Amino acid sequence: MTIIKHQSNESPTATTIDNTITRSAKVSQSINEELYHLQLIDQLRYEVTKHCHNDKNFSNTLNVLNHFNSKLPNKNYQFDFIIENQRGLKLFGIPLFSKNSLIPIIDPSNFQLLNGKTLLLTYNQLQYYNLPDFNWSWCWDKWYILMYHDVDDQGWIYSNFFFSNSISDKSWKGKYYHGNFIRRRIWIKLRKKVDNGSDVDDDNEECNESIMVNENGKSKK
Repeated sequence: MTIIKHQSNESPTATTIDNTITRSAKVSQSINEELYHLQLIDQLRYEVTKHCHNDKNFSNTLNVLNHFNSKLPNKNYQFDFIIENQRGLKLFGIPLFSKNSLIPIIDPSNFQLLNGKTLLLTYNQLQYYNLPDFNWSWCWDKWYILMYHDVDDQGWIYSNFFFSNSISDKSWKGKYYHGNFIRRRIWIKLRKKVDNGSDVDDDNEECNESIMVNENGKSKK
């Protein structure tokens, strides 16, 4: 069987050239966006390390994160931080922590904002956390765990009986010890402002437990 490939001698049309230029511009813009995201992550790492190096109390970390967005030179980019809480224990080395073990009235909700405000989510899933309004779009399709200071390999810190910072702030550790019945970690996601006519990214992706930032100055996923 003979296969004949037709090769045109015609020059590329203006439409083809325009499409190529448009695609190249979008690729370049995407690369620049990713680089800027990395700069923001490095800036976050720097702020957490700088202000929490000598004072690693959990309340101090929350204070740094709570004021971080206001320090960004470009207010078109903002981080969202969400705290996840669980209660439980380890039995024969097996972690038996769950949101279902949280005690009403005594414990906070499973998810809460940095200011301690209760966060009620559809199906109790982070993927259903809404943007402030239609002027914002997610930069990332997943949530990431903030790895900072003394946390375990899943980003958890552990303490004794109560979540109240005034009682157990200094006792939060990244390693589980006998008698630790509560734990918490922080999730992070980046958003940006968009033009009213721009397409808004869909946010139906599942959460991802990938590591975001660590104290050693390296950002990784």
